[in-house]
Amino acid sequence: MYLVRGFFRLLAVAFTLVVSLFLLGVGLLAMGNADTLRFDVVPLLTGEALARFLTGMGILGLGALILMFRLKSLASWLLILWNLAVVSILLCAVTRPSYQFDGMDHFENGVYLFLLALAALWGSWFQLRAARSRSRPYRTRAG
Repeated sequence: MYLVRGFFRLLAVAFTLVVSLFLLGVGLLAMGNADTLRFDVVPLLTGEALARFLTGMGILGLGALILMFRLKSLASWLLILWNLAVVSILLCAVTRPSYQFDGMDHFENGVYLFLLALAALWGSWFQLRAARSRSRPYRTRAG
């Protein structure tokens, strides 16, 4: 079981890193030409507001990762919240009536991305539990 938890913790860190860098890159590229930015996954935002949101989400994800290695328990909550935000945005996007898949391949990729985001959320929960146990190394069990 320890190996499975370690795998999911690594998956959470890798997923957060990749998605944060992607969002930061898209947001920074769109800052100069925000009128042509179209990102259907994020509802209700367009143009400059969407570019700022994507840049902010990228910075928050990278900040949560950096802080996780420094502050452990507190920043692990940030990682959980960031992964929960990603899962909720993906769920909100595909359940909107105006969202349409371009075919079966697009649908399968969306399902795989959502499952990966759920696995990263689960891994961030394991990361929090590991950070808590490291912060209390001398805890004893009664009985």
